[in-house]
Parts: sequence; structure tokens; C-alpha cells
Amino acid sequence: MGVVFEARQISLNRKVALKVLSGSLGLTPTAIQRFRREAEAAGKLHHTNIVPVYTTDEEDGSLFYAMELIEGPSLDRVIRELRSAKEKKPEPFKPVDEQATTEPYVSDTSQSDNGTTLSVSSLSSNSSYFDNVARMIADVADALDHAHKQGVIHRDIKPSNLLLSPDGRLSINDFGLARMLEQPGMTMTGEFVGTPRYMSPEQIAVGRIPLDHRTDIFSLGATLYELLTLQPPFTGERRDQVLAQILHKDPMAPRKLDKKVAPDLETICLKAIDKDPDRRYQTAGAMADDLRRYVNRFAISARRAGPIQRTVKWVRRRPALAGAMLLALVLTGIAGVALYRADVAERERRLEREGAALRLRDEEQRGRQLLLEEKIRSAYLIAAGGDLHKTDEAIKEIESLGASTGQVRLLRGMAAYFRQETETAVSELEQAVKLLPESVAARALLIASYIDYGLGERAAPLYQGLTSLSPVSDEDFLFKGYCLGFIDTLAGLPDLNEGIRRHDSPLGRALRAAVWLERAEHAGSLESAEKALADAAVARGMLPDNQFVIYVHLYARMVAAGLYQEAHKPDERLTLLRDAARDVQALEPSIGRPSGIWMIWWYYIEAGSTDEALNAARRSFRQSQGSISAFCCATSLYMRGEFEEALRSLDQRRFQDEAGNMLRLFVMAELPNGVRRVHEESDRFARRYLRTPGTPLLLLGDKSKAQEAIRATPPPPPMSKPITDASIALRRFSNGEITESAYLASVAADRRLACNAHFYVGLFRLAEGNRSAAKDHFTKAVQTHIIASFNHSYSLMFLTRLQTDPNWPPWIPVKK
Repeated sequence: MGVVFEARQISLNRKVALKVLSGSLGLTPTAIQRFRREAEAAGKLHHTNIVPVYTTDEEDGSLFYAMELIEGPSLDRVIRELRSAKEKKPEPFKPVDEQATTEPYVSDTSQSDNGTTLSVSSLSSNSSYFDNVARMIADVADALDHAHKQGVIHRDIKPSNLLLSPDGRLSINDFGLARMLEQPGMTMTGEFVGTPRYMSPEQIAVGRIPLDHRTDIFSLGATLYELLTLQPPFTGERRDQVLAQILHKDPMAPRKLDKKVAPDLETICLKAIDKDPDRRYQTAGAMADDLRRYVNRFAISARRAGPIQRTVKWVRRRPALAGAMLLALVLTGIAGVALYRADVAERERRLEREGAALRLRDEEQRGRQLLLEEKIRSAYLIAAGGDLHKTDEAIKEIESLGASTGQVRLLRGMAAYFRQETETAVSELEQAVKLLPESVAARALLIASYIDYGLGERAAPLYQGLTSLSPVSDEDFLFKGYCLGFIDTLAGLPDLNEGIRRHDSPLGRALRAAVWLERAEHAGSLESAEKALADAAVARGMLPDNQFVIYVHLYARMVAAGLYQEAHKPDERLTLLRDAARDVQALEPSIGRPSGIWMIWWYYIEAGSTDEALNAARRSFRQSQGSISAFCCATSLYMRGEFEEALRSLDQRRFQDEAGNMLRLFVMAELPNGVRRVHEESDRFARRYLRTPGTPLLLLGDKSKAQEAIRATPPPPPMSKPITDASIALRRFSNGEITESAYLASVAADRRLACNAHFYVGLFRLAEGNRSAAKDHFTKAVQTHIIASFNHSYSLMFLTRLQTDPNWPPWIPVKK
């Protein structure tokens, strides 16, 4: 028909396959016009398994059209390669002395190029050959079904018109050519339209049997037959022999040629190549569905031909002989035949009823499973929003659909985690991991909860194994990436990207935005902050009322605003803070939750509205009596110099973590006899809550005792090398082994670690009485805008005190 070139489309600078039709075809103006119409129709087909037609035209009398370039062979070449590999016999054994005179062994590649070999590999890898064949042919059947629904029939489906890419995608080629070549007066060499081996009976009997889309189903079935047996269903030395077999002879059953062919796959193939179009699959989509039922080991809809059906087929092929035999049967035993037919019919009806019931049961089970998966995905997002009432309702719904106890525990633990109720989260997620040992999502959230709860020694061994776990569900990818991203953002992003590629959800976007924010805070990257803003905006557009999504959206604006200020872009910072006010209002329903009040309080602090910050903290505490709201309230009061009131706020909530108890010591130091009380309290707290007991001692000016406490503090669990290295550097700086500049240089690449380092150096200088140096370091810690760090909050408190009173604290002598 022509020749195909690899070409480049200049206007779009892309490679294409360019087919130039042979002039010997005798294309008339009418045929050319019809071809263009057919090519236009094919060009409108948009399907993964149809090679798209980009354009068609005529140049100097040569008709051509451009298609997508598929870097792979046609299926007939792949079949030849498979047939050759199957028929190749091993060479006879040669003695060692004979082998010594031969040339070195070279793999025989004469039968195929690399592309064919790769494609053969894609058919044979990962799972059984027959499953892969079924999947690929199902994809092609879907593509044909799509074309048929658009009114386009191929008419020449055969292995040479199916292209197999190295990744295993099978694509239909040459839409539109077959119909053009059917027109009267066309001059063609060789075979007429449609390769005889793959033509349907109605194509051969032109005019006597109506030709419709079912001819493509027959040709695809013939191609499937050849993939299963590595030989075509109809063979012959001459073309007329092949055509006669297609019209009058049934092909040999595939299992007679290869016992490894599954019975259901054989049934599907034989139904597709039934000579009667009415007994074939009536749509290519129905054939695709049956192939996928076979792959998933469900009952198929096709049924093997029974004795009556085989008899009918035989009668239609040999009407004269059948008439004579029928007359003999009628004369000798009409009653017996009638009874036999009735028995067979009843058996077939019973089998059909049983099959229909089985198919209905399978469909109902698949429907329930799909509904459960969708409801669980929705429940994840509700749980991330932290609404316990809605989470309980979602749990009841998925329990009614058959959700396991482990899935329920996971959802409850997730809701607690995102509410920052870490003790509850740890309890629920530990049970979820026991009940769902293969769940990557449960394990990742448990690690994150351990870290938040200060149980790094439990998190470390789980974290080390997390990278080797293989996610299965979308949520596995998302939470694995989220957990890894909080230790090493670049390590977490690939899994998050894959989870979003599989299912682009607001939860996935919000989690990836949170990890981009970690990257922005650690690296001081404005680009990462802007990526977080983009993801958070998409999540907010998808689900505008979800509190977790709103929290991330506000957090992204706060981090970006800080980085814009550092980049000397005040207009952009003010715009973000002004827009963030809407998020603050939308987050008001979550003000009683730790994450909600923390972000709202920091927004008011960054905006300079300290009174609003205190009012928000008080509203939150009235709602929840939560530790974070008490912390925010006491911090605001401390900066206002209202120390007695601050201590009363803290006394209303018993803290189980370091942050609240550390703040309590700082507030207590400002009260009468505070230094003595802090010494007493810090010793008691150090045994239970303080990971860094030297911190309050530095505030008291007791540098030597603080150094002893820092030396005695064990290093953090080995999850993050930068964090471990920073801990070691702090100990060496405290002992005088390295200078201040060396300590700060060791953490300069990580802004969050730099914030902590400036806070500790500021405390050391304060303990020495060097208030000016202390003030400088507290300022630098605050300027990092690492609002997620409690050390940032403490730095802001001490900076405020030094700005109010240059001689603060009064219990430390002024350095002269």
C-alpha cells in the first residue's frame, strides 16, 4: 500500500510516522475524497490504544497522512519472534575438545531487533503470558468499541495493524484505509482489502451478508487465536483455500494446540470468531469485559457451544447433506430427538440461570467493594479535617459496607493525629498497625504520631523500615510520602507525586503542600513555598470547607509571607497576609483544636494584632481546655508582662509535653522567688518531660549546671542525620570544643535548625550577662519565621522582654 517514514513535524517539533500511499493504488478523486473523510473521522478518535492521525494531505500527487510515532514493532513481528523462540531446538552437546575450536557464543538476534525483543519481553514479564495477552486484547477491544460508537469501522484488524510499544501498550493503526480501498476501480497488488486470514465471512461474501462493526470483532478474535496458539485459525497454501475455510470450516480449538490455554480464554476466542455475526460478541466492549473477567478470575458471560449450536452451524455449512440426514432422523426417531432436544434445552436454561445468578453475585460483590473503597477514600479526607462527629458517621457507613476493624482504627487514629491529640493517635494507630500489618498508611501515620509525641526511640526503627515498604493503595503512597517528607522532603515527594497521579484528591494535594512547606522552612526556599501555595489552592478549590485543607492553605500563606519579607518583597507579603484573613475566618470552627488555634494565633502575631491573638487563645481555651490554647494564652500574657495571669492559664491545664512545662518554668522565673522555684521545678520536670533540661538553667544564668545537663542529654534517635549532627554540635559548643561561629555554620543550611541554634546561643549569651548579643540571636531566630518551632516562640518572648527592659533579666548581672 505504501511506505512509512520516520519524520518530524516542523510546526510542533515532534517525531511522527508518515505513511505515503503507493501511486499504484490508482486513487481516483472520489476515493481520495472518501479517504480524507475517513481519516478525519479516525483523527477524531481519542483513545490510548488508537494511534492518532494528526493530518492528511496530498503533495505532488502523493497522498500521505501523519500519525503518532510508536517506538515498537507490529504484532505480526512479535508473533514471528515468539513462534521462532518456541520452535528453536537446542544444539546437540559437543565435547570439550570440539568446543575449544569454536567461536565465542553470541546470542542469536537475527530474528529480531531490540524493539521486538523488548516487546516480546513485555508480553512475557510480571505475570503469565496468557493474562498479558488477555489484557492487551481487552485494551484493543475497548479502543474498537470507542471507534464503533463514533461510527468508524476499521475493516482490516490484523497483527500487522497493531503496534506494540516496549511498555506493553497495544495500539490500532491504519484507521480509514480499509474502506477507501474497497471502492470499485481501485488497482491493488496482492490481496484485496482485508488480509484473508483475518477476514470475517461477511467480508468475503460481499453483498450477501450485511457488513457492520462486528466484522472487526471477528478479526480481533482471529488475532487473539494466533496469539494463543502462535498459528492463524485458518491456513492454506492458496488464498481460495483460506477463504473457503473461513466460510465453511470451524478452526481447531486452541486447547487442542496448546493445553496451557485456559478453557475460559478459549471460549472467549471461539465466540469472537463465530461465523454468524449474531452469535459473536455484539460489541467490542462486551468482549473486553469478558477478557477482564478472565484475568480477574470472575465468571465470563460467554458459553461454549452446545450440541444444538454445533449442529446448527454444521447444517448451515452443508444444507443438502443436513436435509437428507434430518429426513432420516425424522423418519426413524422423531420422538427421541424431541425428548433429547427438550433435555438439552432445559440443561442449557439451568446453566444459563446459574450463570446469570453467579454473574449477578460477582457484580454485586465488585460493586460493594468499589463503593467501600470510594467511601474509605472520602472518610480519609473527613478524618484529616479532624471533625470527630463526621468521622464517626463516616466510620459507621464504611462498617455497614464491610470495613475491617483495622480500617476503623486507622481512621480514628488519623482523625486524632490531625487534631494533634497525639496520645489518642498513638493508641489507635498502634492497634491499626497490629490489625493491618501490610498497611503502609497506618505505619507511616504511627511514625508521625510517635515523633509528635516525643517517642523518637519508638519511631526510629519503624522509620528505618518505611522506605523499603511497597505502597498498594493511593493512601499508602500519600502517607508514606508525607511521613518521609517530614524527615527528608526530597525523599517523600516521589511517593506523594505517585499517589496524586493515581488519584488527584484534595487530601493528596494538601499533604504534598505540607511537605513543600517543610522544604520551604528548612531550606528557606521561596520556590517551595510557592509550590505549596499552588497545591493548597487546588485542594481548597476541590474541597473549600474542609478544616485540614483550610489549615494547610493558611499555613502556606504564612510561610510564604515570611519568605517574601526576607526577600524584600513587602507588597507580596502584605497581599498574602490580607488574603490569609479569609482563611482565619474560615478556620474559626477549628479554633478549639490544637492546629486551628496555633495557626490563628500565629496569624495575629505576624500581623501585629497581639490583642486579637490573646482573645483568640482565650476563646479556644474556653472551648477545649486544650494544652496548645493554654500555651498561646500564656505566651501572649508573658509578652504583655502579665506573669501571674500567664501562670494561672498554665495551671488550668496539666501538660504532658516539654513545650508547656518549659513555658511554665520561663513564666515562673519572672515571679517573686521565681529563680528558686524554677530550680526546684526544673529538677522535677527534667525527669519526666524535658528533653533539653539545660534550657531553663541557662535562663537562670546557671551556665555550668546547664552545660552538665546538656552533656547528659542523650542524642536524638537516628532518623535524620542533620538533626543528630545539630545535637552533637550543640553539645560541643556547650563544652567549648567549637566556637559560636562554627556551631552556627554547621546548621546554616537548615533554617529550622538555625532557628534552634540562635535560640540556644542567645540563652548562653544571656547567661553570661551579654544582653546585646543575646538580643541579636533571639532576633535572628524570630526572623526565620519558623512558626512550627516552640523555640521560635520562646525567642519571641525573650526578645520582647529585652525590648521592654534592656536590663532583663534582673537575676543575671549585667556584663561590663
